[in-house]
Amino acid sequence: MKNRAHRETEYIISEVLNGPPMFSISLLIYSIDKFFNNELSITAENKQTGLLFMGIHAAALTISEALWGLHGQVGYQMFLEKFLDEEQPDREFSKIAKPIHDWRNILAHQFLSSSGHNFDYDYHMEKGYKINNKDLIINPSIYLSCYLRAFKDNRIMNYASKLNKKEQEKIKQRILGKYLQK
Repeated sequence: MKNRAHRETEYIISEVLNGPPMFSISLLIYSIDKFFNNELSITAENKQTGLLFMGIHAAALTISEALWGLHGQVGYQMFLEKFLDEEQPDREFSKIAKPIHDWRNILAHQFLSSSGHNFDYDYHMEKGYKINNKDLIINPSIYLSCYLRAFKDNRIMNYASKLNKKEQEKIKQRILGKYLQK
């Protein structure tokens, strides 16, 4: 049985190679939004907090690698600054990018760590996050809402569409390079 969630490889390569840069950019962003974000959207209500953090982080890094060629914490922080941060100080998640990035790495690669004792969740807190002594407390529902709003409000597509053609072409080449990797 074929995976019908994806178009045929030859068709995608042809469209990306021959199409305008915004085609490949929109293909990546809308694919994440319609497929991946559909699954992420239920993680907070089901208290699947680890999946929530790993999923947002994966999408953020995928997009930051495509848009800017940035990896790791630097790319993650740039994604948060450009697309997630809101005007309220407790929703400027880029300011706490390092501990979130570190926590996600613990979840994905190590699972147990003493530094995890300084990272906490509070689904009922009205703030997006707060720092209490050495402890970082995040409301995963608010973090997820800010992330999903970046797609719903088209912040990422609007950003990409305002780039000059040369920058868009660089993004297209990075997306194509990733797609063709075996």
